[in-house]
Amino acid sequence: MGWWIDASPSPPLSLPPGWLPSRPNGGWAYRDRIPVARAGLGVVAFYAGRYGHSSAEAWERRLAAGEISRNGVPLRADAVLVGGDRLVWQRPPWPEPAVPAHWGVIHDDGDLLVIDKPSGLPVLRVRLVPVEPPPPGPLVAFAGIGRPQKLFDSLAEAGGQVADAVPFADHHPYTKGDLQFLRSLARDHGARLITTSKDHVR
Repeated sequence: MGWWIDASPSPPLSLPPGWLPSRPNGGWAYRDRIPVARAGLGVVAFYAGRYGHSSAEAWERRLAAGEISRNGVPLRADAVLVGGDRLVWQRPPWPEPAVPAHWGVIHDDGDLLVIDKPSGLPVLRVRLVPVEPPPPGPLVAFAGIGRPQKLFDSLAEAGGQVADAVPFADHHPYTKGDLQFLRSLARDHGARLITTSKDHVR
């Protein structure tokens, strides 16, 4: 998941002007939906493989501490997972480092915000997580977002049968020709079309 702190950092003797001091955050809920391909794994094995920053022993301790729930029910011991299970790891609060309070904006068009990242500001890696299981059967996915591959990978990880995938440029204005091509491609695969809500509006 990128940037990670397990121990409290030593407080700095002084901070540059305009910086916010280190303080604990509110914790975080890490949510995962088990794809069919991962069914049969234990909870500890799943987390140790999914989040490689921690050992199986660390995940066993978190499980015993009641930090992990399956389908809304807290777990206290390892369990075998089935496809579609929803896991939540409620990570307890941890200290955030001191960070600058302000930064320059390079670009902001309402959809994309680009900042002049100051030294010391953490970077988090994110991924798309479907709020519902993908529809059954073959799918032809398409998207005109910054990184269309994220959508395609997320569908496959969630158990979707992605027969084909078509990336478009970010904010692509779809034409009748585009839609005709996509419908023809879906017919060739005997598949349904699937995309993001933003692309559906366009």
